[in-house]
Amino acid sequence: MSYDLLVFEPEAAPRGHQDFLDWHRVQSKWSEHRSYADPAVASARLRGWYVDMTQHFPPLNGIFSEEEFPIDEATAADYSIGKHLV
Repeated sequence: MSYDLLVFEPEAAPRGHQDFLDWHRVQSKWSEHRSYADPAVASARLRGWYVDMTQHFPPLNGIFSEEEFPIDEATAADYSIGKHLV
């Protein structure tokens, strides 16, 4: 079982339902030519959230991933990191 979660900067996202869905669709195309596993591009608040989350849900990919899975593999997570959302 898996879950998809979205954490975003509220100031960067539109308030209306359809506008938000359109914004998310554009943001999650991941069309920039860079790694989406590097938290350096994200805002300071999102980087802080990411660091906190990886203490409990270690990343499977990227610069903070470990070579071996955690003892409880169910806690491992895959993160896609953008400027305004994770």
